[in-house]
Amino acid sequence: MDEDNAVALMVKNCRASFFHNIKQPDRELQHSFCPTGRESWCSYQRDKHVPITERTDSIKDAKRLDMVRVTDVFFIYFETLLMFHRCFSIY
Repeated sequence: MDEDNAVALMVKNCRASFFHNIKQPDRELQHSFCPTGRESWCSYQRDKHVPITERTDSIKDAKRLDMVRVTDVFFIYFETLLMFHRCFSIY
């Protein structure tokens, strides 16, 4: 695999893991970047290929992060960084 393909694969996998762990009303969008098939690490995609009795996604869904909490933490962190920058900047 050349460098460009390796970087593209890494970006794709990072995007998949980010969207996978953020709870969204549209489950297809949430898991749209996840690998598909019976051997996928994503239980939502894997459950599409296994019998109903073997499905696990509904159990794991309760553990996903709520997007509102993620953005709140991000903005609090960002505002704190800005505040420290203003307070401790040398003029």
